[in-house]
Amino acid sequence: MESLGRFIKSHPLESFWIVLLCFAAAFAPFITRYDPYMVSLADRLQGISRVHFLGTDDFGRDVFTRIVYGSRIVLYVILLSACLSAFGGTVLGLLSGYFGGKPDLVLSRIIDAIQAFPATLLGVMLAAALGPSLNSAVLSIGLFGTPVLARVVRGDVLRIKEMAYTEACRALGAGHFHILVRAIFPNILSSVIIQTSCVAPRAVITVAGLSFLGLGAQPPQPSWGAMIAEARPFMYKQPTYLIVVVSVLSITIIALNLLGDGIRDLLARKQARV
Repeated sequence: MESLGRFIKSHPLESFWIVLLCFAAAFAPFITRYDPYMVSLADRLQGISRVHFLGTDDFGRDVFTRIVYGSRIVLYVILLSACLSAFGGTVLGLLSGYFGGKPDLVLSRIIDAIQAFPATLLGVMLAAALGPSLNSAVLSIGLFGTPVLARVVRGDVLRIKEMAYTEACRALGAGHFHILVRAIFPNILSSVIIQTSCVAPRAVITVAGLSFLGLGAQPPQPSWGAMIAEARPFMYKQPTYLIVVVSVLSITIIALNLLGDGIRDLLARKQARV
């Protein structure tokens, strides 16, 4: 808790923005009185006013409301894609580094094959195979993050499995599962957390790009990427709509990047003290 307090004090603006995002996602129905899907053509493309805090879109839907509800999609994508990357990368890296030989060769080739595709291209391929949806985008982001984490974990495992305490576990008759879970995994956890924290900003960028192309969240879901695509034709007639959504997306990506850097520095200092 003390480390968390120091971390928040050293990154106040980023922490505040992410907490605000989580608060908006959790209490969206209490923050705004509008329905994010409610169409009102009489109110389309209105500017900032007392009635509509950030104006309306081309269907007359309240922009502030759709941004607030869109934060739910952002958090859903971050959490699910980060979990997929962490699980897949950790399992592949542990097995590849620990067993070596042919298992290492096969798993390394699988990692190389996945890493050969950019996240957006992987998302396009999955959308073609599974149909365009938010889950297809999440799956592509999770698969894209897996190889990077797997390589980091594999390198740590190659180093740790030769250390004295791992050899002692083998000498005492411990099985492979016990050694992986009890002796090796706790010592690679910091690397897993650091790499997983890097998935978040990439996830937000990728899902926004896929939604902008119509391959992520599908209308009328209030995805920020889809909202940017909807606002683009009206950027001269009603620029507030585009500027607001792009600003919120940019601030979120910057905050996640800075928090990821902070987590990396914090864990690196802890490792150095150990």
